[in-house]
Amino acid sequence: MTITRGYAQFRCRVEGGDGDPVPRGLLRVWRARWHTVALLAWWTWRRSWEQLMRLPASSRAGAVVALILGADCAMHLFWATTGNSWPATSFRSLSRGLLNGNFPFTPRVLFPLAAILLAATLMVLTQAGLLGGLSARLPARLPRLATIGIGAAVLIRTIAGVFWVAGIGSTTTSPFYWLNLFLYTPACLVMFAGCVVLLRSAPHRAGTSARIAPRGF
Repeated sequence: MTITRGYAQFRCRVEGGDGDPVPRGLLRVWRARWHTVALLAWWTWRRSWEQLMRLPASSRAGAVVALILGADCAMHLFWATTGNSWPATSFRSLSRGLLNGNFPFTPRVLFPLAAILLAATLMVLTQAGLLGGLSARLPARLPRLATIGIGAAVLIRTIAGVFWVAGIGSTTTSPFYWLNLFLYTPACLVMFAGCVVLLRSAPHRAGTSARIAPRGF
């Protein structure tokens, strides 16, 4: 909104509105700056996508799961630190849209949830072989057990989402119904599939590494 308002003010002043006129060269700089930002964002996304496609299937699956968990963690930290209920207009409507009920969105609740989500993200990345330094400092089975727990949790959430889509405990007049249908349940299904791929592939990589490692070290 701030960017849009600032651009509108520039247009008003250029076209002879209120205030001193702004040189058209400055307006071109204003436009070029945001075009540059958009271009850099596109280039970063494209490079990240190319690097992701070079990874093994299990690592790609782990990266997708970690991306969803990381985004969820970031949102919890945003709500906890800013007191802003975005994208909802209030925490009451946010709670009903996310959880289909009235639950507290206070820092005392949000910070522990964010910590759990961050830990889950790190465990998945470690299981996918994307955090080699961390895996050397953790018990060998911990990332795998954490990934199994995450897969079980999102599977349960997917099953619950199917019941909500069927109208059990939810109505089509609520925003939660449509968010659950098009966002929450599909995301949980994708995460479950990613965990399955990750868990099925990781043991083979671990076994291969064990066989080629030199003995006596």
